Amino acid sequence: MSAQTLLHILTNFGDQGLILPFVLSVGAMLWFSQARREAIIWIFATGAALATMLLLKLMFLPCGHLLPQWHLRSPSGHAASAFIAYGGFAVLEAKLRTARWQRVAILGAGFLFACMIAGSRLALHVHSLPEVLLGSLVGLGTPLILLWKIRPQFRRTLARPLLLAPLVPLALLIALRGETLHVEGHIAAIAVRLAAALGICA
Repeated sequence: MSAQTLLHILTNFGDQGLILPFVLSVGAMLWFSQARREAIIWIFATGAALATMLLLKLMFLPCGHLLPQWHLRSPSGHAASAFIAYGGFAVLEAKLRTARWQRVAILGAGFLFACMIAGSRLALHVHSLPEVLLGSLVGLGTPLILLWKIRPQFRRTLARPLLLAPLVPLALLIALRGETLHVEGHIAAIAVRLAAALGICA
């Protein structure tokens, strides 16, 4: 398997077609495990960051060319999604652990994976560095909210079922045979049509 193929597989873990089912499955597991406060916080924290990213894309996709010095034509949704989903999930898992080394290891693994996905966008020349950094900063909002609002060891019994959640994006990637939903292309088309209808950023 070539390095290019591995990069494409890695970057696809940040695609909305995998991220949204993952986010919803984590929320459902929390809710049906009686951790309803945590489920609401999770959905709010992930939803707010995803909505912010959508608004930024709708703004920059048709208007980014007006500020060429910023190199921000399309903030990286994959980078944002990686930190939202995998960074956020790492915080949830770390909150369930009592041993400090486990918390550090889980957080390290989650954020390393998110960084690798964000880096793949640069390696594949899909986004500029400012686009990846902006997406990553937006995505970091979710783990920060979870660190602030989720109580330590909120439900120890959740540790095992919650660990099944990362299997969702993996299973989808296998089922789709590496294909994705190409959500960003649809967002770009909507943004251009919206800008044209409003007569802005021509």
